[in-house]
Amino acid sequence: VQLPTSAPMDEYSFHTANDVPERDPIAWDFWGSPDNVTWVLLDSQEDATADVPDERETETNRFPVDIPCYLPLPIHIRYSNDTTPCLEGDIIANGENCTASCREGYLPEPDYITCVQGELIPGTFACNAV
Repeated sequence: VQLPTSAPMDEYSFHTANDVPERDPIAWDFWGSPDNVTWVLLDSQEDATADVPDERETETNRFPVDIPCYLPLPIHIRYSNDTTPCLEGDIIANGENCTASCREGYLPEPDYITCVQGELIPGTFACNAV
């Protein structure tokens, strides 16, 4: 599914096939990207058999997504790496860490920040002179 523009989401569903239940997915990984370059896992289902109805052309239950975090811009963190302030890239999956990246001669405090349902904890880091 490609949306016309990037849009936040907190859940998703789908409709069952029009013919046989065997065509309905019961296991999947659901990925998202704001730019079609950087992708992050939003949800993973290993066995959703109970959540996918047997009735045809019927909407499934809604599945919550793990909300990723967008990184602070380098201009907001003095002496951070000019390319990206996090070694992992511009978007961090829920529960994953942003390893802080500073210019040469500076060290981050703290060393990393964690994405928790769309919010960085703590909210940022500082780059301090060595």
